[in-house]
Amino acid sequence: MSLFKAREWWSHKCGTEEEFESSCLCVANIDLEADESGTCGAADAFGNLRIHSWRKYLSKGKEAILRSTSLKIITGSLSGVLRIHKPTANGYKVEDELLETNLGEPILQIVVGNFVQQNDRPALAVLFPRRLAVYTVNAVLAQSGNVSYLQLSMAHEHSLDRTAANMTHGAFGGATRFESIAVQSMDGQISFYENETLSFTRYLPNFLLPGPLAYDPVTDGIITCNSAFEVELFRYTVLAAASGEKSKAGATPAPPPPQITSGDSSISSENTVTSEKRVTADWSVTIGETVLDVQMAVKANVRGQVSSEIVVLGEHTLFILSTTGEVKAQRKLDFIPNCLHVYSKLPSGYAARQIRNQPAEHRHDQMFLVGTSTGSLMVYEGAKLRWGARWDYVPVSLGVGNFSSVNGLVASIDFEGNLSLTYMGTDPPLTNAGLMAEGKELNYEDMDEEHRMLLASIRDATGSTRKEPNERLNMRVQIPDRLDSAGTSSYYEPGDVSLRVVTAKLFVSYQGAGAGGSAEDVVISIQTPAPFSVDEPTVRISSVHGADGASTPVVVPIRIRCTDGRMVPTGSTVSVLASFRTKFNEPRTSKCYFHVPLCLSMQASDPSKDATYKLTVDTTRQELPSLASLFEDVLAFSQHGHELASHQSSAGALGLRYHNGMEVTILVSRNAGRLRLQANDFGSMWLVLEELRRRLTNYFLGVEGANSNPPFKMVYQEPLPLEDLYGLIDNHFYARKDSLTLEKTLEERAHQFRSIQKRLLVRFKDRNPSSLSHLDTLLEGSLNQIMGVSDELVAQQQKERYSAEALCHGVRLTLELIRLQFDLDDSAYELLASHITPNVSSFKTESYDDDGELVAKDGGGLFSSDIGWEEITDASVTNLLRTALSKNAGRDSSSIPQPLAPLADTAKLKKHINTVCDRLAKGVALSSSQTREDGA
Repeated sequence: MSLFKAREWWSHKCGTEEEFESSCLCVANIDLEADESGTCGAADAFGNLRIHSWRKYLSKGKEAILRSTSLKIITGSLSGVLRIHKPTANGYKVEDELLETNLGEPILQIVVGNFVQQNDRPALAVLFPRRLAVYTVNAVLAQSGNVSYLQLSMAHEHSLDRTAANMTHGAFGGATRFESIAVQSMDGQISFYENETLSFTRYLPNFLLPGPLAYDPVTDGIITCNSAFEVELFRYTVLAAASGEKSKAGATPAPPPPQITSGDSSISSENTVTSEKRVTADWSVTIGETVLDVQMAVKANVRGQVSSEIVVLGEHTLFILSTTGEVKAQRKLDFIPNCLHVYSKLPSGYAARQIRNQPAEHRHDQMFLVGTSTGSLMVYEGAKLRWGARWDYVPVSLGVGNFSSVNGLVASIDFEGNLSLTYMGTDPPLTNAGLMAEGKELNYEDMDEEHRMLLASIRDATGSTRKEPNERLNMRVQIPDRLDSAGTSSYYEPGDVSLRVVTAKLFVSYQGAGAGGSAEDVVISIQTPAPFSVDEPTVRISSVHGADGASTPVVVPIRIRCTDGRMVPTGSTVSVLASFRTKFNEPRTSKCYFHVPLCLSMQASDPSKDATYKLTVDTTRQELPSLASLFEDVLAFSQHGHELASHQSSAGALGLRYHNGMEVTILVSRNAGRLRLQANDFGSMWLVLEELRRRLTNYFLGVEGANSNPPFKMVYQEPLPLEDLYGLIDNHFYARKDSLTLEKTLEERAHQFRSIQKRLLVRFKDRNPSSLSHLDTLLEGSLNQIMGVSDELVAQQQKERYSAEALCHGVRLTLELIRLQFDLDDSAYELLASHITPNVSSFKTESYDDDGELVAKDGGGLFSSDIGWEEITDASVTNLLRTALSKNAGRDSSSIPQPLAPLADTAKLKKHINTVCDRLAKGVALSSSQTREDGA
C-alpha cells in the first residue's frame, strides 16, 4: 500500500457498459497540432517524442494552430468505440472530446506511427479481430482558430486470414521514411504489412499461446514470449529469409541461415532442390513465469549514441534485459501487476550536464510505470523504486504526456472506462489502514471492543483445541444384528456369500445456528475395508433442512455385503464422510464410523480341540457371560445355529468359521475369568479378539454402568508373539523381492525380443535378402521365454498378494495384543497403528478378477516399485522412537529425515519393533500430543 495518493488533474467516463484492455490507450499528437515551440510531436511506442516540422503544412494552406501543448489521448474499447480527447485544465468539458465514432468491431489495440508513405503525417493503426485499418486524423478548425473536432479518414486496410492477438510497429529492415506493422495471430503467425502491401507471413516456432509483442529498433528484431516462459528475439532479416511454411510438431529447429550475398544466392529451377529455411530465434532467455507485457526502453545520451533495453513485466518479477538476452537487472514484486509503461525522462540544462558526467552504466533516462491490481502506481528507475501513489481504481493501461503546460501527467484508464490524468502528489490516501477520514472523531470504546474481538479470534485460531462450528451434520448409524431376509431364503447356499447382506440405516440431520438453515449439496462417501462393499458408495442429497436439530432426519440405507469369501477381512471399520455447504456457501465436513456386523464374515461351527496357535487373555472379572449370549447374532444365521446355541448354554467353547474355511475356537473359563483363542492360522484370530473385547466391554458397561470400580479390562500377560509376526514380514518381503526380480527379467526378455524383431525387419526390407542366420529361431525362443516368465510373474504376484493379506492380519492381531498388554487407550492405539500400519495393500495398487487373476497393477502406488510396506514402516517406527517414545525427557526432533531406500533385509525393522515393545514395557507413555508438538 502506497503512502501517498495520486492527485487528479482531469477525468472523464468513457461510455457506459464498455470494456477496455491493456492496449486500448495511446498518447500522441495525432493531428500535428502546434505547441508553443512551433513544433509538433507524436508519442511513439517507447514513450519518446518524435519531432516533426509543421511549417510545411502551413505552406499547403493549413490554418494557424493553437500555440499550446498538443498531445491527445486516444482510446478504443472492446465495443468498437474510438475516442480522442484533448484534456484541459479545470476538469472535463464537452469541448475536450474531439472525436467519438463507432467502428463496429471490437478494438484490440491502437498505435500511432508513420504508416502512410505518401506523407510524413502520423497515422492511427487500429487492430480488429479480423481486420487491420490505418486512419489519418485531420483537424477541423472553428472560426476562432481553435480545433473544433477531428475527422477520421481511411488510408488503407487489410483483411486478416486469422484471428489477431496483438501487433507492434517500427522501421523494419532499416526503413527511414515510413514504419511497418507486424500482426500476431492466435495461432502463432506474424504478418508484416508495409503501407498497403502484405510483405510476408511467418510462423513462430514452439508456439502454443500468443504472448506480448515488441520491436527493438537497435537490433531490428521482434521480441515476444512463448508458453515455455522464455523471452525470444527474432531478427527481421532472418524472418524475411525464412520459409513461410508452418513447422511440423516436434521438428527440431534448424540453425540460423547464413547471410546470403549477391554472389552466392541459389537459383531454383525444376531440377534444383533448395533446403527449407526455418524461423529461428537469435536468442532466448528463460524468465520462469508468465509475461504480462514487453516494452522497449530506447535511450539516447547527449553525444547522440542510441542504446536500448528490454523491459519485461512478469507476474511476480520486473526484468531488464539487454539486446543480447542478458539479464541486467530484476526486481521481485510484492504485488500483482496489471500494466506497464516506459517513458523518457527528458533532461535539460544542469540535468543534462549531470548525465553527461555520469558513467554509462549509471545513467537511467528511462522510467517505468507499473500499475497494480490494488490500485497503486509504482515508479521505477531501472530496478529501483522511486515513488508510489495510490489510485481509487485499478488501471489497465497507462501513458505519460504534457498537457496545458503541465509536464509529466500520467494518463490511465480502468476496465470500465474511467479515464483520468493524474500527477504524483503527497496527499496521504484516506483509505490507508490507521488513517481516519477528515472530520471523523476517534471512538476509543469501539476501538477497544474491536481489539478484544480480534484477540479472541486469534486465541481461537491458535488454541490447541479448535471450536466446532455451529453448522454441522449429525450422523448416526443404526446397525441391525440380523441379516436381511435374502440370506435365509430357500435358494441360499453356504458357499454363496454375496447373498449375505446387512442393511444399516444412516440418520442425517442438520444442526445450525438459527432456524431455517439447511445443508446444501450433501455428498456422503462410504468406504469399506476388503472384502466388503456397499451398493452405493456415494450418496448425493440436494439439501438437509433443520431447525436446531429438531427436524426429522434423512434416512440413508447402506447395504453392506461380502464380495469375496476367500479372504479374511482386512478391517472391520466402515467410515462415512459427508461434505456439504452452509447457507453462506462455506464448505463443511462431518465424519462417523461403525463396525461391520460379524455375521457377514463368520458363521458358528463346532469348536476344534487341536490348534497351532493359542492365546490366553485374562480379565478383571471372575464370571463372564456365556458365549451364546455374546454371539447371538452369529448363531442365529448359521447352519445348525439353534443346536449350537443350546449346546453352548452349558459348554464354554464356541467355534467361528470364516467363509474360506479357517476356524477360530473360543474357550471360556467362567470362574477364573479367562479366555483362550486358538486357530491354525496366526492372523485369523485378530477379528475374533477385537470382537470379544468390544462385546465384553459393552456387556459390562450395560450391566455395571460407567462408574464400576475397577472398570472391566482384558489383559494379555504372555510374551508377545513377535516371532510369528516376523515370519509373516519375511514372507511378504521376499515375495516382493521375487516379484521385482521377475519383473526385471521380463523387461530384459522383452528388450531382447524387440532387438531380434528389429534385426529381422532389416533383413526383410533389404532388396537383396541374406540368410536369416537362425533369427527366426531366436525370436520364437524369446517369445517362449517371455510367456514363461509372465506366467511365473502372475503366480508370484498372487503369492505376494496372499502374503500381504496374511501380514495385514498378523499386524492387526499384534497391535491388539499390545493394546491389551500395555493398557493403551484409543488415542495411543491409533498413534501406534499409524506408525505400524496394518494397511499393507495401500502401498501397491492391484486389481484381480473373480478367479483371483491379476488384471491391473500399479507397481509403485504412492512410491517406487522398490519401496514397500517394510521400508515405510521402518521409517515410521524410527520416527516414533525419536519422538513419542524417546528416552530423553525432551523429545528429539532435530534429526533430518533421510530419503527412503530399499532394505536389504528385515533385521533392522525387527530390531526397531522390538525396541518399541521394550520401551512400552518400561512404562514410556505413548501420547499423540507429544508427537504433534515435535512435528513428527
